[in-house]
Amino acid sequence: MSQAIKQVRVVAATAAVQGQDFEPVAFFEADGKPVDVGGAAAVAALEARVKALEDAAAG
Repeated sequence: MSQAIKQVRVVAATAAVQGQDFEPVAFFEADGKPVDVGGAAAVAALEARVKALEDAAAG
């Protein structure tokens, strides 16, 4: 199985901003379960998890 890695920025917005392109992105746990990022609280939780992973990787 191959993986593709892409850096994304997660933002909470109520509508698309004119002039910006959007691409659907899905986030998955290590066990393959999808991560729900359907609201502002979920986005904040995802951002916190990403920061924790970055901090752990930095040592």
